[in-house]
Amino acid sequence: MQSSKPYAQGSVPVDSGDSQEDLRRAARKFVSLIGVVILLSIVFFVTPLRSYLSNDSFEMWRVWANDRGFFAPLVFTFVLAASAVAGIPRMYPTILGGALFNFPVALAICVVGSALGAIATFAFARKMGKDFVDRKATGRMERLLGLVERQGFAIVVLLRVVPFSNFVLTNYVCGISTIRFRDYACASVLGMIPSTLMFVMLGQGIVDHSLWLLVSALVLFVAFTVIAGVTFKRILSSDARRESEATP
Repeated sequence: MQSSKPYAQGSVPVDSGDSQEDLRRAARKFVSLIGVVILLSIVFFVTPLRSYLSNDSFEMWRVWANDRGFFAPLVFTFVLAASAVAGIPRMYPTILGGALFNFPVALAICVVGSALGAIATFAFARKMGKDFVDRKATGRMERLLGLVERQGFAIVVLLRVVPFSNFVLTNYVCGISTIRFRDYACASVLGMIPSTLMFVMLGQGIVDHSLWLLVSALVLFVAFTVIAGVTFKRILSSDARRESEATP
């Protein structure tokens, strides 16, 4: 079992250059996503894949999923949880959930599935303790751990809101931190709702060819990223200022 204080609070300083690197990393991920979307669009339109994923074919799968009662949503919830534990970016199964299920059902099962995956990874890290996770530790993980130790609930909410934050890394870091399970679980669910909403809208917009859903998802992506980014930078600045004041 881990010690109650894996790191002393304030032991990991936050460098303002790190926040700039995180922003550049997020920008690269966004550009990569655009590239993947363009590539998949080309493959879809110039190969026989288009006939296999036609509206009629996918509508058949959607009808099948929604006609299975509780069975299909339950199975998909645990599949999403398992994919989160395995480190698969939750964007992909969440978009698929939005494409397969009705909107309220998709939103509910994707939030619950992601939360179950986050809790399972958190519990694993807390059980195995700091020594086990340290074998996979990086400088980024240590910086994030310092933030979680000092900011707790607020920083977890922000990390969940950002669409392309590292889901598994956050789970592990919180698991070896001193954050209370209740705070972690509540912050995770609260923070995952906005990004899950966006991914579900994107999945439904793709299948339904709904321009307003696609545009709305894009607007939400930009809004969540900007709001979380600005808030995150303010927290980093405040944290760094307190660190400098505390240093003799």
